[in-house]
Parts: sequence; C-alpha cells; structure tokens
Amino acid sequence: GARVPGALPDLALIDGGAAQLVAAARACLDAGVEVTNARFSEEARNVTSSNAEKKASGPFTFSVALASLAKGRVSGEESVFVPRAVFDASGTIVDFTADRLVVGPGAAATRAGKAAAADGPGLRLLRAVRDESHAVALGAHRSRRRASLFREMRSARDDEASVATG
Repeated sequence: GARVPGALPDLALIDGGAAQLVAAARACLDAGVEVTNARFSEEARNVTSSNAEKKASGPFTFSVALASLAKGRVSGEESVFVPRAVFDASGTIVDFTADRLVVGPGAAATRAGKAAAADGPGLRLLRAVRDESHAVALGAHRSRRRASLFREMRSARDDEASVATG
C-alpha cells in the first residue's frame, strides 16, 4: 500500500503473545491498515500472485509491520510472534494467526561458537523497547493516580470547610 510519511510507525511491537498480536492484526485489517510483514502459505502465495493487480491497488492507505513479545509464565522464556495471513478463495485476507519466531544469537555470536540464542542482539533490542514502554506507562499511571488523589483530598477539604461554615 501507499505510505504516508509519519502516519504510522514502521513497526508496532505488541506486549503480549499470539492472541494479542492476532487482535492487533485484525484491528489493522478492520481499519484498512496493511500488515506488511504478514506471512502466508505457498497456496496463498499462488492465489495472491494471480490477483496481483487487485492487491497492488488494494484498499490500504496506511501500512505497519507487527510483532509481539511474550514472556512465558512458567519458564520465563520470551517468545517473538509475527502475523500469518489467512486468505479466502479469492485471495483476500480474512483473518490472521500467529507464528512463533526463533530469535537466534546473530551471525557474530554464531561464528564465535556461542549458543546464546536466548539472548541475541535482536531479542535484547525488543526487550529494551518493551521495558522502556513499561517504564513510561508506569510513570504516566503513577502521575494520574497522584493527580486523582490530590483532587480527592482537595474535594474532601472543601466539603469539610462548607460543612463547618454552613
């Protein structure tokens, strides 16, 4: 689809697992936003290539790549998911599922003989982005909570003052 500079980020990183990623991809589809990194099967590739003219001028005005990062509840192992498109018989995307990616250590670590697949540079970058977004969200939540508490205390003080003078 055509890109409008600055309209959407190149990548939207979802904090959650496969279900959260699928929900985000469905929301993009419903909003007419192309999911640029959606995978698809070989059968779908054949159907979509026969409909290339229709796809090239598709209804998408905006596009974004999606991925999600989920931490295993028991193992603590983190997984990265990317969307997989589900097509109907005409080659139109009708839904999404999620594929789990194996994030390796990167070429340099592999050449050095390290088996640090769980801590490669790509996964470290995704973790850093997620952790920073958590810090920003937590700070905003605390700020709103303090403001709300301050308003409640001021309201209670004003109520007491009106009862005392009334």
